[in-house]
This record gives sequence, C-alpha cells and structure tokens, in this order.
Amino acid sequence: GEDEVAASSSIPTATATQPKWRTKVKKVERPPTPQVPEVDDDAENEVAALVLLQRLLRGRAAQNDMFQGKEKRIELIKELRASEGIEQEEPGALTKDERRAKVHEAALDTIAGETTSAL
Repeated sequence: GEDEVAASSSIPTATATQPKWRTKVKKVERPPTPQVPEVDDDAENEVAALVLLQRLLRGRAAQNDMFQGKEKRIELIKELRASEGIEQEEPGALTKDERRAKVHEAALDTIAGETTSAL
C-alpha cells in the first residue's frame, strides 16, 4: 500500500509537465505538388498576336459603326449646325489678319467674362 501511495504522490512524468507547444505533433502528409505543363514560347507569342489582332478588328468595327451612324444622320447634323449658326469653315479660308482679329476678339470676350464673373 505504501508503495502505491508513494508512486501516486511522486513527481509527475515529464510529458505531463511540458507546455502544450512543446509536445510533438505528427506531421501531416501533404499531397504532391501539381505540375504545370511548360508553355512553348512560340505558342505564347502566337496567342498574344491573335489577341492583338482581335482587339484591332473589334476597334475598327466600332469605328465603322460610328462612321456609318454619322453618315446616316448627316442631314440632321447639318440642320442642327445651321440652326445654331455654326458654319463649317475650311482651314485655309481665313486670311492671317482675319484669324488674328478673331483671336483678339476671343481674348477680349474672355477678359470681359472674367471681369463680370469676379463681380
């Protein structure tokens, strides 16, 4: 009886006194790392070229759609411009003096507008 009491009251074993972080953990078996097939540089360049070609074709198609829409509505556009008093001027139609006078007039209008808005 005394041996049993002495054994039960003796110092606890080392595993019971170790902190939890010191206990050994069984390593988890992980699956093998998946392999990615190698990409051929020529195939990659070909795909990039095809994507670029698709983008260019789609962009050109959008430009064509806008141009056709403008052409369908050209009469309406001309009518709106005429009603607003906007005339289409050819770039070379104004002389140097006329352009200078227009720039001077625009500058004066700007100055007058700034002065008025400051009041």
